[in-house]
Amino acid sequence: MKYENVYPKGYSTVKEAREGINQYIEIYNSQRIHSSIGYKTPDMVYYNLSDEILGSKIKDLLKAA
Repeated sequence: MKYENVYPKGYSTVKEAREGINQYIEIYNSQRIHSSIGYKTPDMVYYNLSDEILGSKIKDLLKAA
């Protein structure tokens, strides 16, 4: 998180940092797929959501890899 969000953003206030980090965590958990958990998002694994939720865009990315 430090190298992907905190350092590059250079937050100037605690409030700004909290908002930015919360936004980063939301995206990280709900939109960012991870190869180590089967190309799913952490939310998909945590809430035991079906692979069908991956959608065509992510499936296309996997085919190209």
